[in-house]
Parts: sequence; C-alpha cells; structure tokens
Amino acid sequence: MAAWIGARGRDEVIAAFEAAEAAIAPVYDAGDVLRDPHLAAIGAIARIDDLDVGSIPMPNVLARLSRTPGAIRFAGRAHGADTAEVLAEIGVDADRLAELRAEGAV
Repeated sequence: MAAWIGARGRDEVIAAFEAAEAAIAPVYDAGDVLRDPHLAAIGAIARIDDLDVGSIPMPNVLARLSRTPGAIRFAGRAHGADTAEVLAEIGVDADRLAELRAEGAV
C-alpha cells in the first residue's frame, strides 16, 4: 500500500480511496493549513503582529469560550525581555542580575 500511495499524487490517492468508500484524509503541510476553508471559518489560524517581521499567521487559542475566549497577546517576546522578572521570582536582586549580565551569564 505504501508503494502504491507513494507512486501517486495526493489528489489521485484521495480520489481512489473515496471511490472505494475507504477512509482517507490528507496530511496537511503549513500551506494546506493556511488555505483550508474550514479552519479559516472556525478561526483556527490567527494573524498576529510581530515587532520584527510584521503580521504572521499562527495557531489560535484552542478553546475559545463565549465568556472567556482567550487571546494571543503577542507572537513572542524579545530574547531576555522577561529575564529580570523571572529571576526576581527566585530571589535574584538587581545587583546580582547586573553581575550576571556583566559575566555574560544572562
């Protein structure tokens, strides 16, 4: 079966399986995900503004509830943007953070 499928294009394989009333579904690549009308209709892909590259598509919040739908706040933060806050949670004060930065550790 693998050799037969491997020797044909996706559309031909899907058509043959559907003609035989056999279960089949394509394996999507990123382009397929972005072009899928069902995924677009349910809002599965969100466009997020990124400071470095502009608007980018990315998976939306999975469970969007009516009263608490959730949201993507940012595509990602700059490297080190939260270092001081995270280290403060474990007791690293500003002086020690400055030392770590001077040492090249953070």
